[in-house]
Amino acid sequence: MLIVPCNHETVGDEFACAQAGCSQCLETLIRANEGLIHACLRREVISEMAYADLVQEGRIALWRAVLQYDPQRGTAFSTYAWIAIRNQLWAAEGRVHPCEPWLEVEAPWRSIAEIAERAHLQSNIEIALQAA
Repeated sequence: MLIVPCNHETVGDEFACAQAGCSQCLETLIRANEGLIHACLRREVISEMAYADLVQEGRIALWRAVLQYDPQRGTAFSTYAWIAIRNQLWAAEGRVHPCEPWLEVEAPWRSIAEIAERAHLQSNIEIALQAA
């Protein structure tokens, strides 16, 4: 990203200026909206990760949100950033604690009927997920 001098005239032009490469506007927008990270952590994430690591993930998401936000779409920046932060935090949690395939584990003492029922349930779940 190219660092350019700040040249916006009004407060609403900070996003365009930050997206053009102004580090001052980018820093201002990130600092002004950093409270969203902590609010999202309090409300959305249940994790065993260190709080500082989650805050850093949130800052990355906020930085990306500032660079990709389009005010012409009619969405408030806080709404756009909240979803970006939440998705980044959950993705970080998924990288640390990936889901285990709970339906694929079969105990040796199960009967053939139980195994068939479990396989049928698993295929129904996969079909429903693919349809969604």
